[in-house]
This record gives sequence, structure tokens and C-alpha cells, in this order.
Amino acid sequence: KKRFYLEKKAIKTCKKISQITDEFLISIFNFYAKEHKEISEMISVCAVGGFGRKVLAPFSDLDILILYSNSTDLKKVDKFIRFFIYPLWDLNLKVGYAVRSENQAIELSTKDHVIKTSMLDSRIICGSQIIYEKTINKFFKEVSVTAYELLENKINEREEKLIDIGYDYFKNEPNIKESEGSLRDINLIFWSLKIFNISRKQENSADQILTKKEKRKLISSLEFLLLLRCFLHYESDRNHDKLTFEFQHQISKLIFPNFKKNMGINSRVEKMMKNYFFEIRKTKNLAQIIVKLIKENFNKVKLVYAPSTINLSKILSGFLKNLTNDKNSVNEQRLLFDFSSKIKKEVYSEKKNIFNFKKILFSSDNKKILLLNDLGILQKIIPEFSRISDLPQFDRYHSLTVGQHTLRALNILKELKENKPSNQTYIFAKKLLSKNKQLKPLYYSTLLHDIGKGSGNKHSQEGSKLSRRILKRLNEDDTTIFNVQWLIENHLMMSNL
Repeated sequence: KKRFYLEKKAIKTCKKISQITDEFLISIFNFYAKEHKEISEMISVCAVGGFGRKVLAPFSDLDILILYSNSTDLKKVDKFIRFFIYPLWDLNLKVGYAVRSENQAIELSTKDHVIKTSMLDSRIICGSQIIYEKTINKFFKEVSVTAYELLENKINEREEKLIDIGYDYFKNEPNIKESEGSLRDINLIFWSLKIFNISRKQENSADQILTKKEKRKLISSLEFLLLLRCFLHYESDRNHDKLTFEFQHQISKLIFPNFKKNMGINSRVEKMMKNYFFEIRKTKNLAQIIVKLIKENFNKVKLVYAPSTINLSKILSGFLKNLTNDKNSVNEQRLLFDFSSKIKKEVYSEKKNIFNFKKILFSSDNKKILLLNDLGILQKIIPEFSRISDLPQFDRYHSLTVGQHTLRALNILKELKENKPSNQTYIFAKKLLSKNKQLKPLYYSTLLHDIGKGSGNKHSQEGSKLSRRILKRLNEDDTTIFNVQWLIENHLMMSNL
């Protein structure tokens, strides 16, 4: 803990905690084995979960799998478990443990993909290497047959979990373990790569998929998310993964002790949360791209990342055009995520790209504009959006960042236009929208209503000025611009009343 507070190296800290825990468990095992020498040939003690991946956070649960040989006397297993587990409970450690014979481990993993996942993360700590290797080799053999099915199960499980959580991955008080773009998405990438490896019966076939740049992005995101998690655990003195306002203030002081106001960022908390939202957007993108890429290339003999020569402006134009026609190529998405910053500013302003961007903005599909935001394309076409994209809001009205609140509002508008909410919500708004008035100013003003935030001025007036500049670049007529400016300047009227 002292070293972590001094160095602020999270992956290193979690690896050290895993190592110390290994040493402690080995010492208990060896103490027992002195009196019961046969135990070293009968039982394997394995780490699973985060412990298995060697990223054990300070107060995380200790997940252990105890394997025993099929011929072992169960009374001896029971006696060993009492001796082995009780000291962990006495130390107030939260221990999640499973006890299985070699056959049970294989049988249960074939029926339950959650158990299968724990086996994917497993590694031996102490005991019989032979039992562990025998079991894990049988497991790999089983998985290699149903690998694609397991991959689909993991993807579906994650999607279902996100639906349960709801639209909260950009909330001002996020869960850094479960929300979209969080540690769970990094786990999904690693699981997908591991399943891919097993299906190919190779150890390094994943190297064919990830580029050096993607590996660097993954490691930097993991480091930052684990940094927040370690601080959360140590500061709360328990297993706690919700980054509440109280802990944001505490932790931001520890991460940025010498903070100075700059570039429109007014506090340590704002800086830390802006970094957080940037990292989870990056992780969310990587998870979507890499997992989709693995799925699409699962049975291909050779993987090709990109053509030898890349025409980025052509890829951008093709991507936007394809998106208007409900097509989305993962390879184009990947190239744009990697290289969008290298595309010249004037390419984003080309007439055909502006035309397709507007088609996406006014389309009824609300996922397309979110994708443009995630890939950073929205911020390139409207550079002013960069400032608000990951800007947190600390007030009683908003639970999302400025950028996500804006996109959420736009998506609600699209749902209302399509008459999607079937309950009694927004009855008045639905009536107005059903009259099919000129809706272009309404779409624009919803997208740009908070564009003036973070400037230090009154955001309604500032946003109104900025919107004129933006809409001129988007080749809009004076009437549309006038209506958008009026709507933005007066958008607080309802809440003031």
C-alpha cells in the first residue's frame, strides 16, 4: 500500500498483491504437507478470476479452485480444506472457492460457460502439477470443439449485463468494474483472445490480431482503471467499485497533487473524470472492434489487418457512406479508430463527407451518431464538440457527461419521432412531432444546446454564437441557423420556469 501511494503503479501493485497471496497460500499448503506428504500428489490449488489473471485488487475476493484426483479419499480432501480455508476466513478475507475432482471440473465446465470462463483464467499455485495439467489439457480439448459457441456466450452475457446496468457507462458516478468500457470489457478482450488461441491450438495466435498500438492502448487503459480501483479500495478500506463524488474528490487529490487550472479544466476532479471518460471510450471501442474481428475471422486460415497502402481519406468517405446504408465494416472502423487523427482537417469538411454526416445525424438509427462519437469522427467534423465530449457535470440536473447527455437527448428525440416510447411519457412532445413540422433546427439545437459549456461564459449565449459558426461549416441556410440560435439561447427557459 505504501509503495502504491508513492509510485502510483496499479498493474505492478495488483501483480504484487497476487504474488504475496500466492506465497501465503503456498506456505499454508507446505505447512500441511509436512504432516500429510501424500497431499502434494492428490490436490492442486489454483487461482481463478482476477487472482488467476494476476490482477488482484487490494480488497478483491480471493477466488480459488481446489482440484483433486479422481481416486482421492474425500475425507482427506475435506480435512485439507478445513485446514486451508479457515485461516483465510480468520483473516477476514472474502474467499470464493470451489472443490472439484478432475472429472467434475470438466463435466461442469461443459454445462456452464461461467465455470468455463473461470477455467480459462486458472493457474496453479501449489500442489500437484500433474493433476492440474491433466485437467487443463482435457479442458482445452473440450473447449477447442465448442470454442465459437463459448465466444458467442461471452459476448451475449456481456450485452445482457449492459442492458441490466442501463445507459450508465458515462454517468458522473460510474462503476469502474462493470460499466461499458470498464474492466469487464478488458476482460472480454482477453477471454476472446484466449478462446481464439485454444481454437487454433497455439499460444501466440492472438499476436496476429492485436497491433502494437492496440496493445499499448489496452495496457494504458488497464493501468488507469486499476489505478482508480486500487485507490477506491484503499481509501474505502473495502471492496468498493463505485466512483462516487466523495471518492472522486479524495482520489483526484492523490493523482494530481500539483494541479493547476488550464485548458478550461477547473478542478482536479474534472481532470480525473475527463481522463476516465476518455479511457472508457477507448476501451469500449477496442472491445467492440477486437471481439467483432475475432468473431468474423474465427475460422479463417490467415488474418489480414490492413492493406499495405492505406488511403485514409477514402476509408473515411467509404465508412460514412456505408453507415448511411446501414453497413458497418469492422476493418474500416478499426483503421479509423487507429488513424483518424492523421486525416487532414479539410478531408472532414469535404462536401460528400458533410452530406453523409448530416444523413446520419437526421436518420432514425440512434446508434450511428454514438459510433461517430466513439471513433472521434464527430469531434473532427465539429471540433467544438471535443471540449464537451468527456466533460463531467456536477449539478442536480445531470447524471451524464455533457457529451453523453447531449447524445442521449438527441436519441430520445429520434425515438419520439419514431413514436417508440409506447407508454404515457412525452405525450405533448409526441403530438407536436407527429405534425411533421420542419425538424432540422430541432435536431441541430439538441446536438449543440450545450456546446458552450466549459468556456467560462453563460453557456446558452456562448452556444448560440458557436452554433452559427458550426452550421455555416455544415452548409446550412440562414433561416435554419437563425432558428437553431434562438432555440439554443432559450433552451433553459423551461427549467427556469
